[in-house]
Amino acid sequence: SGQDRQSACCFAFQPGKMSVFSAVQPVVNLISSQPLANVRTLMELGYEPAPETAATKFLFMGAYARPAALAYIKSLYNNGGVLNLFRGVIPTIAHTLLQVYIRPSADPSFPLQSYPTNLVFASIAVFVSHPLKVIATRCIASAVESAPQNFVEITASIIRDNGFLGFFQGVGADLLHTAIDLTGFTVIFAGLRYFGFGKMVIESLVIPEMQQSAASEADEARIETIRKTWPNNINTMVAAMLSAYIHHPFEVITVMSTISGTSLALAQSPFQPATTSITGLWTFLRSLDTRFGTRGLMRGKSLLFRRYKTPQPSFLLPTAN
Repeated sequence: SGQDRQSACCFAFQPGKMSVFSAVQPVVNLISSQPLANVRTLMELGYEPAPETAATKFLFMGAYARPAALAYIKSLYNNGGVLNLFRGVIPTIAHTLLQVYIRPSADPSFPLQSYPTNLVFASIAVFVSHPLKVIATRCIASAVESAPQNFVEITASIIRDNGFLGFFQGVGADLLHTAIDLTGFTVIFAGLRYFGFGKMVIESLVIPEMQQSAASEADEARIETIRKTWPNNINTMVAAMLSAYIHHPFEVITVMSTISGTSLALAQSPFQPATTSITGLWTFLRSLDTRFGTRGLMRGKSLLFRRYKTPQPSFLLPTAN
């Protein structure tokens, strides 16, 4: 998913150096991806729109299946129409743009040297923008209830029930998730770069084919440009994919922490344990997982393939359809 969908922005926010298109494009990207982001959040919170069912076993895929993204989208639509698919989009946009504004652009040439600076700015960005994340997550969690709430109603309920500190519910888990995410990515990226993984892929799979068809100086210049830029791009992509498996459990814990102790249905048993500390949530999620399963710590990692070898009852709300 990437850290807070910053990859969806596809730009570096630089005040005073932005065209109209560069300012609008990330907002359009965030809005268009909001329905799937809501699906992922609901999966991470443990919501299921329908019970787990027996399915035809195929190759390595298990014989028990849980609803995929389409079933979630249908459930959200049936519960509140099209607007329900975009529940929480306003605080999500504000949260993501604020994070991108505060965090510096990472220097892929020296990932280890820039790590301390990146970690400091990332932590500041998480702390400052966390209230918006709390509002967005609670909006999404309310989308499956009989009376979904908008961000104004959620904000008012936080102030009424918890005061100012309510906006920082789960900030410790969020900071831990960010540190693990950035550390995992930096270490993996540095390792791939040290062993020349990206360069090896380019030189063995891409460059030979291009050299055979090169017919002009422009083609040769293009090959040199690819040699300089593509290795880092490949290393970045692979590092992001691999580090996601390290930090995703802490993303799930963060999402659950932001609604802990509220009156939302997904904050009650059996969706959350009595002890909602980071260790308490880890233990609870771990108890839901079979080996290599995605019912607990890794839930929400895949939106399409949710197959299991052994059955386990789903947690359902009365409003699930």
